[in-house]
Amino acid sequence: PPRIHVTVGSTETGWEIEVRDHGVGIAPAYQDRVFDLFQRLDPAADPEGTGIGLAICRRILERHGGRLELTSPPPDGGPGSVFHIFIPKGSGEPPASTASAAGQGEVDGEAGA
Repeated sequence: PPRIHVTVGSTETGWEIEVRDHGVGIAPAYQDRVFDLFQRLDPAADPEGTGIGLAICRRILERHGGRLELTSPPPDGGPGSVFHIFIPKGSGEPPASTASAAGQGEVDGEAGA
């Protein structure tokens, strides 16, 4: 089953969230395209969805001074993709269930679980 790994950390200026999957990854030529409205890389392989999720996420983050970026393959050379999210402080706090008292947390889980 698909698996994701989520890491949350706090810096002086904001929150850094990393969401990593172990899927097939996204070729560098298509990495900007996944953030375009109504763009899907392979609609035939996944008939569900509209291609707006990542575009909306990026726009919301940018309106709050944040960023959403993609690295694929991950820097360690493993499979999948890593989505890097930065939310500046003052934009809200992460849910208490994902952040420890030290301002960092980690969650592993199966998609759809």
